[in-house]
Amino acid sequence: MVGIKAFFGGGHGADGSVETAEVRVDGVHHEAASRVLARLGWPRPADGMSYARTFMLLVHRERS
Repeated sequence: MVGIKAFFGGGHGADGSVETAEVRVDGVHHEAASRVLARLGWPRPADGMSYARTFMLLVHRERS
């Protein structure tokens, strides 16, 4: 089994735009995947903050 967590969000803070994108694979930060997540064309709010996160569990079934 492999666990994957993805977290993305941001908005406009007091000092301008603030954004976070993070991908973890089995609890270890995956820098390249985090950069790709940040570059995707996600909708960004004009005002306020918005965040999304998800968790995926990948399971490989072995054949009997």
